[in-house]
Amino acid sequence: MSNYTHVQFISWEIYTGPNRGPQPWSMGKDGTSYTGIGEENAVDNRLDFEGQIADITERLQFTYKAIEKAHELAAKNPTTLKVFMAPEFLYRGKGGAYIHDVINGWTKQPPDEFKLTGFDRFPGLFGYLMGFAADNNFDADGRYLNRFKDWLFVFGTAISASFPARLKTNGGWVVDSTQMGEIYNTALIQRGGANIPRDATVYASRKRYISGIDFIKSQYKAKGFAGDLFDPNRTVDPADRLDLEVRFDLEPNEINREGSATFTINGINDGAGQPIMFGLEVCLDHGISTPRNPQPRLWANSTVYAIGKGVISHDDGRVYTCGIAHTSSASPTTFTQDKNNNPGRWVDPPLWANSTVYAIGNVVFSPDDGLLYTCGIAHTSSASPTTFTQDKNNNPGRWVPYRNPWGRIRTADKWVKIQLVPSGGMNLTPASIRLLPAAGPTPHSYAFNCDGLTTLWDPSLGYQYGAHTQIWNGANGAVPVPPENQLINASSGRPVGNTSVAKVDGDILTNWVGRIGEMRRIHASDLWDLGSGYVRVMQEMPL
Repeated sequence: MSNYTHVQFISWEIYTGPNRGPQPWSMGKDGTSYTGIGEENAVDNRLDFEGQIADITERLQFTYKAIEKAHELAAKNPTTLKVFMAPEFLYRGKGGAYIHDVINGWTKQPPDEFKLTGFDRFPGLFGYLMGFAADNNFDADGRYLNRFKDWLFVFGTAISASFPARLKTNGGWVVDSTQMGEIYNTALIQRGGANIPRDATVYASRKRYISGIDFIKSQYKAKGFAGDLFDPNRTVDPADRLDLEVRFDLEPNEINREGSATFTINGINDGAGQPIMFGLEVCLDHGISTPRNPQPRLWANSTVYAIGKGVISHDDGRVYTCGIAHTSSASPTTFTQDKNNNPGRWVDPPLWANSTVYAIGNVVFSPDDGLLYTCGIAHTSSASPTTFTQDKNNNPGRWVPYRNPWGRIRTADKWVKIQLVPSGGMNLTPASIRLLPAAGPTPHSYAFNCDGLTTLWDPSLGYQYGAHTQIWNGANGAVPVPPENQLINASSGRPVGNTSVAKVDGDILTNWVGRIGEMRRIHASDLWDLGSGYVRVMQEMPL
């Protein structure tokens, strides 16, 4: 058990997006493929099990190089907690996702339906990563090196899928990729150190909200992966997906440890000996969330209302949206009096209209059913006489049941000491930041974003493919966040004050997996389109 007075954030700034080929920058364009190792001209890279194991093994070697580079630059003070984070999609493979079994590994022989030989007792991706964090190596005197005992690792995310098995006509089982499968986007968090129990020092949580850039449309339509929940051609759904006509996705689950957006890790405490509360929101989970009560209810006196909350007025029966967080006036004040006496508290959500331009996140009131909807795809609505319901049904994804324009932690009404946001195309969202203490300044709590798709906006360069790091503190929900609270905003290895940057080795000479005695030189660019990236180590910050 350790008490920490300071924290040092470390990001691996590496591009983890798809191979976009020669296309110019455009978030609206599909990529061309996924970068990774696999059998050449494979019929289906999703079922290339040996290739997936080779891909994982090679990515792990670069992961270890990044960790070692970070260790060289990091503080050695035992009262400083080092938090190492990589972006979303760090591990996904040439087929867009690994078969789930190679994530978890196996203790004896591989599953029969994989038809693999020479891969007994494979620890799996997560097993290897736990070993990295443990650092069970010895010094010259036979003692554990234990270099990472004051570290917490957030290993980005891994994309995996599982499919049913089917019995072949000539006997034996094979994976049946023609059937509906399940897909997972999982973040692994692991406390470092040798000889510590693994059950309470490891945490895993899956991404809840799948965005349009999670999978290449041209690939998942042909291959069967779902990157767009609204695509009628999808053949793989997230395991925890619910009916989209009922609600957009699962509400935050803060009761069960598994999947919660907030957690503690045994042995990681603050200077007073209290467990440090962490929050985890993978990419879009930081930007949107399902309201606990998704649709408007009748307005009430003496009630706390958050920005974006919809209510129905007793006075005119119309729907209004909260524009300023507040507690409504006490009885006998009416809704109209409360609204008029407090300009900005309540605003009219616009009624949907034909031939109107809508941006992602716009909220409208449907004239057909009286409910609120959020725009999911930027578009111009259909011309008259098309109704809202017809426009919605004819264009899946344009409109989804109303969702909050902030993340899971805020919707769950939780507050954390360190808010972690591994992402692939997301910046820190001011309205989503929820740092302790809940009331007042938060100079010693931090939101930490490590993104693997884009650089931050630059007036002269715009956005570019790449990666970025953000660390903010001090302003809960302030829009915009004051510049003095934006401690670090850095992109793709570029020099920034109060940080140290090192290039991760881009080439490694290694054994060829499954081929004893054969050596090959692997290149990070064979695994991630822009190579091995950079490690950025921030200065120590007080907790």
